[in-house]
Amino acid sequence: MNNQSSGPVLWSVAGFFVVIAFGVGIVSMAAFDSGPAGPAAGIAAASAPQTVNVELGDLYIKPGMIHASAGSVTFKVTNKGATEHNFSVEGLGATPMIPPGSSKSLTVQLETGTYKVICQVPGHAGAGMTAQLMVAEGEAPASDGPGAEKTMSAKQMALHDAKVTGSFPAETEGIGGTALEPRIVDGVKVFDLTASVIKWEVSPGEVKEAWAYNEMVPGPQINVDLGDRVRIVLHNELPEP
Repeated sequence: MNNQSSGPVLWSVAGFFVVIAFGVGIVSMAAFDSGPAGPAAGIAAASAPQTVNVELGDLYIKPGMIHASAGSVTFKVTNKGATEHNFSVEGLGATPMIPPGSSKSLTVQLETGTYKVICQVPGHAGAGMTAQLMVAEGEAPASDGPGAEKTMSAKQMALHDAKVTGSFPAETEGIGGTALEPRIVDGVKVFDLTASVIKWEVSPGEVKEAWAYNEMVPGPQINVDLGDRVRIVLHNELPEP
């Protein structure tokens, strides 16, 4: 399918556009229920049940990096989008479909390590509804109360940094973020973008499906100068509008 916009759109641009791929996640920290008051308030025991609040929207999961301790964890998932979504932890289970404005819970038993989290609606993970779940042993992030934002513990940070730095240098196939050259038509800079589904090597040997512009992640840069006349033509080859 190849749909072109019904007519050219013309802008006077003050600056430059940077067009990125669909699959950019939003990163923040997870929210945990606080424990009872007392000398140890704010530190959850590793064996105690934990509750993690997660928000789903149209094409995002928030937070993008979820933290928990090993043991029993209940994810309270709220859908703030306009369509149905669900919440799936790789290899462990998923919530039912959650209508807009509703919440569902998922309880799983977690071991230390990292897990992939997605929405299982076809096309949604490729469009950005993915997150990472990082599980550490014996430590839970401190809490100042329900809904408080969390940071990594020193141990969690060390484990995360070691995993990331140990992956370099990591050469993968594909390009991303390169400058898109325009066509000049009657003094107007015309940029052609094609949105399509591609195979993206996110790490050596690990290939994922991604929604991209011009078959690259991140998408191409559109660079223009003050006062330029610009037309952007979008060709849609995605399975959705």
